Amino acid sequence: MLWAGQHIVGAAVGMALAVLLVTAAFVFLTLQRRAKQSRYLQELDDIRNRYAPLLRALLNGEVDCRTGADQLRRAWPPEAFHALERLFPAALENSGQVARAADVAEALGLVSRWQRQLRGEAPRMRVRDESTQPEHWLEERKALQFIVRARAAENLRRVGHRRSWPLLAEALSDPHPEVQSVVIRALGALGEPDSFPLLVQRLHEVVLNSNQTLVSVRTLKAALARFPLELTAGLLPSLNHRNPRIRFLAVSIICDMAQRDVNSQESQRPNLPPQVAEALLDLTRDDNPDVRARAAEAISYLEDSRVLPALKRLAEDSTWFVRLRAVRAAAGRREAGAEEILVEHLTDSHWRVREAAVKGCVRLGQRGLQKLVNHFRVTQDRYSREQIAEEIERCSLKAPAATESAKGNPTLVLRMLLEGVRQHTDRDSPPGPYA
Repeated sequence: MLWAGQHIVGAAVGMALAVLLVTAAFVFLTLQRRAKQSRYLQELDDIRNRYAPLLRALLNGEVDCRTGADQLRRAWPPEAFHALERLFPAALENSGQVARAADVAEALGLVSRWQRQLRGEAPRMRVRDESTQPEHWLEERKALQFIVRARAAENLRRVGHRRSWPLLAEALSDPHPEVQSVVIRALGALGEPDSFPLLVQRLHEVVLNSNQTLVSVRTLKAALARFPLELTAGLLPSLNHRNPRIRFLAVSIICDMAQRDVNSQESQRPNLPPQVAEALLDLTRDDNPDVRARAAEAISYLEDSRVLPALKRLAEDSTWFVRLRAVRAAAGRREAGAEEILVEHLTDSHWRVREAAVKGCVRLGQRGLQKLVNHFRVTQDRYSREQIAEEIERCSLKAPAATESAKGNPTLVLRMLLEGVRQHTDRDSPPGPYA
């Protein structure tokens, strides 16, 4: 019995020592790995601090592109090339640098590296013996290669390398949807005209085969809207497509393009191709109410005598949101007769249309305010009067006192109208016919 007890105690002590040794070895390896990682990161920081000024000088144009790139390439350690790959996009601090970014990245060899990564030709991660790795590990590592391709496409977009657009176009068929989404955004940012029809075709495929793709329609729409307005002729097949959603998206893209042009310049009427303008006017009679509503907004950007009659017709549409879009579009027109469309819908059956009509009259300035005053004096519609009162009150609170000296005294007119509303609105009157 004594011998058995000693044997058990010896075995326990041996196991404890074994566990202690394994734990000590694990702690030692962990500390060693952490120290090695710290030294590696410190080396990368030193490299960044040493060469970042030269890289910034290259991007700012202070150093000749070829000369500076050769100097940086000779000085940069080959084993730390990936640090340059990460440092370069982060160095793009302003738009002036972006103009030279593509040339500098190409001179440094980064563009060719990103292109190889996008093709799937990037060097694989080094492993001592792949045959000893589990099969599922190798499959997971292969599946994660999409991150490298997506990052490469994003880097090409950030440096604005337009000559890479054919490669990006090929990557539209990448097996991973995330890579496709990044490529679509990159093509939209580069704005190469030859890539526009490819994105339009992909939009059709996504809409018609929504169950077979994971690419977002919103991503495609946003990318197409970044192209110049002159390319909208490429949307004619979409505007005439039998699928109403494709027609709707095409009109929405044109609206976004036109609004971007309006925001970037003083002109309120972007120059759309004549055939596109004709197609938009035809779509105001489309069978689909969503298309008609979006077409009402699109034609408001046209300089055409047929626009106002079309908006007047759409403002009488049986669908309330079509009327809403038409009223809002009429508020943006400056020709005579636009205010008449707004006044007619101050008593619309839908409250949002009435609200849009009131806002539109205020937006027209003195001319619209006079219409509101006259309407308020004669109307018996309780809801119309209350909405006018609310909108005028909001405008009065927002309007600065300095505008009282402006031509026509619009703020003074607003306050007078507000006083009239407060005096004449009968809160105890029976409900009107509108909900």
